[in-house]
Amino acid sequence: MRWFLALCALYACAPVFAADPVAKPSAAQIEYFETKVRPLLAEHCYSCHSSKAEKLKGELRLDSLEGMLKGGDRGPAIVPGHPEKSLLLKAVRYTDPELQMPPKNKKLGERQIAAIAQWIQSGAPWPAGEQASAPRPAKQEITEQDKSWWCFQPIRRPEAPPGRRRLATENPIDSFILAELAAKGLKPNPIASRRELIRRAYFDLIGLPPSPEQIAAFAKDKSSEAWPRVIDQLLSLPQYGERWGRHWLDVARFAQSNGYERDGEKPESWRYRDYVVKAFNEDKPYDQFIKEQIAGDELEPVTFDSLIATGFQRLGVWDDEPDDKRMAEFDELDDLVSTTGSAFLGLTIGCARCHDHKFDPIPQTDYYQLLSFFRNIRLSESVEPSARSLTFANNVVGAQTLVRSGSLTIPTASFKTNPTAPHPFGFLIQFDTPYTYSGGNLLLELRTTGHNGTSSTDHTSRRRAHGTPPSSSSAREMVRMAGE
Repeated sequence: MRWFLALCALYACAPVFAADPVAKPSAAQIEYFETKVRPLLAEHCYSCHSSKAEKLKGELRLDSLEGMLKGGDRGPAIVPGHPEKSLLLKAVRYTDPELQMPPKNKKLGERQIAAIAQWIQSGAPWPAGEQASAPRPAKQEITEQDKSWWCFQPIRRPEAPPGRRRLATENPIDSFILAELAAKGLKPNPIASRRELIRRAYFDLIGLPPSPEQIAAFAKDKSSEAWPRVIDQLLSLPQYGERWGRHWLDVARFAQSNGYERDGEKPESWRYRDYVVKAFNEDKPYDQFIKEQIAGDELEPVTFDSLIATGFQRLGVWDDEPDDKRMAEFDELDDLVSTTGSAFLGLTIGCARCHDHKFDPIPQTDYYQLLSFFRNIRLSESVEPSARSLTFANNVVGAQTLVRSGSLTIPTASFKTNPTAPHPFGFLIQFDTPYTYSGGNLLLELRTTGHNGTSSTDHTSRRRAHGTPPSSSSAREMVRMAGE
């Protein structure tokens, strides 16, 4: 995972809007428009108010900023920076009985209306140079010029500029830097002192400063092995994975809650966080790191790590009470497709949700082909926070279990985890007394005493089990179950 030191780039997460319709829109503003506003216009408005409409209604075009500003029979559709003066917002809010769009009681949800209002308030940013007044080509053609763009070429190691190193120990990358400095008539900074060098290494790799004793020891050690020894020691520390793993967590849009107004907890998301930290500390190969997050449940062999890695696909925002369930489904899929593109390909694939990509050679058909790959995913919503106490044996001090089936209660049962179970939340129930089972699902009542540092916490979980045990059981029979 040390590849990440060279590849790491921090992604902007929150759009910052300014209500200036003249200023050049920021990337965050355009992303907001493309993901929150244009899809609404395309789905609900373009059939009557675009270049593709069979009959343009009200002489109003909503597929270009020019058309919105020009307006139709009633005047301009929007006033950038002033949603309260914009006819478009008045229409979607249904405040005027004579002006209600979309018509026929197909009013947009409150969040959808709020998205349009926010867009107008921010100055109605629209992709620069886009001319939507003319119909777009039916199919985007990928040309040889597109294919020859530098970022689509195989990686090749270039020849370093000769005679540019100041020290024999310098990296070949320094040769390129020195060559560019020389071409611009600039001189490099002086060689760092040993005190500066070790402090940079510590802050870069683990985010913490070295102690005065460590600085002094490194300053005195003039051997050629001193520097590699410091680097190897820092890379072996758990703080290395914690510091650098958080950058990947930003790329993967990691959060421990769902967003929206309730912002409910994602109770098991910490497992993905720990997986990433562990991957960095174990120097997991990057190709394996990618495979596990995209299809960890399909690998051979399936491991706990590979299953937990698929949590990448569950980290996005989730609306538990959407205004439009169909729209919410595709918003979640768009989040997954867009994040996959930006994280693993360095491409803004999400722009092709509503149209062929304006800049990259990504047709809209490719977007939906990739989306279809993810659409067969079924997300679990049933895991409880207390499940962490039932999954890993080293987190459990003791447990008491009651197993019930109808009126039958089997007391004095104990359980233990099964580290080889194919389900990440699988565990074994060990029955200490014989019993007879007549069918149906078992209801498990588990009371566990977990520990976190020096504190102890009791958890009670009532959960139904997947699958059923046999019709009868002898003493101490093992039954594997995966809790809902």
